[in-house]
Amino acid sequence: MFHPGYDPGYEKKIYATNNHLNSISYMHNAKSRACTVTCTEIEIMYCNYIMGSPDNHLKWLAEPLEDEPSLIRKPMFGALAYYLRGRLVLVLSDRQPPWKGLLLPTEFEFQLSLRGDFPALAPHPILGKWLYLPVTTEDFESIAADIVQAISEGDPRIGVEPKPRKKRRKAPKK
Repeated sequence: MFHPGYDPGYEKKIYATNNHLNSISYMHNAKSRACTVTCTEIEIMYCNYIMGSPDNHLKWLAEPLEDEPSLIRKPMFGALAYYLRGRLVLVLSDRQPPWKGLLLPTEFEFQLSLRGDFPALAPHPILGKWLYLPVTTEDFESIAADIVQAISEGDPRIGVEPKPRKKRRKAPKK
């Protein structure tokens, strides 16, 4: 079923898909570099299913973003992280409180302005640099839909640039 360059044994190590580039990125093993292969639409759908934590009941909230060519979805600490135009813009977490809801990555300078537009948002109790909309919020679905709409419209207050990954030092050869 998969492209000859893809080994289905690595499906648990998939870390990113890009529907518009028809590519899947995954790790061969902990010591190797990432591999990206071109795949068919069905292969991408399968990998999105594997990656998308089928038990995450909130991923439907990001459906309006699916047509965006730059969209990348990655698992992040048991949640789903969404990147648009290279910026982390949304995290959907379906775990236990306080990790059950919508996390909105933003800079501190924009928090008051965003809370003015979306009064139900509050700083996350643990990750205070981001705003949080708990699932228990009254009208959670409609507020979350409005936030996702603002993301899709490119609200510049929403999102953070991911920090560059540090290069790992190689172990000395013996």
